[in-house]
Amino acid sequence: MTRLASEALKGSSIFIVGTGLDWVPGDRIALATASQYHLGADDCVIKAYDSTTGEVELVDPLNFYHWG
Repeated sequence: MTRLASEALKGSSIFIVGTGLDWVPGDRIALATASQYHLGADDCVIKAYDSTTGEVELVDPLNFYHWG
């Protein structure tokens, strides 16, 4: 588990999280809702993760805005 280190904008497929995680392409992650809309979570597949910078690239863009 980690926190977002930057906003994750709706329609974006790149955002920043904590560094040093053991995430690899193909891993699935979930981003919890950032609003009162209970269906505002995203279920994502990682395309790439840089453990030095914390940059995550997703296979598909996000459907909702997230902050963390």
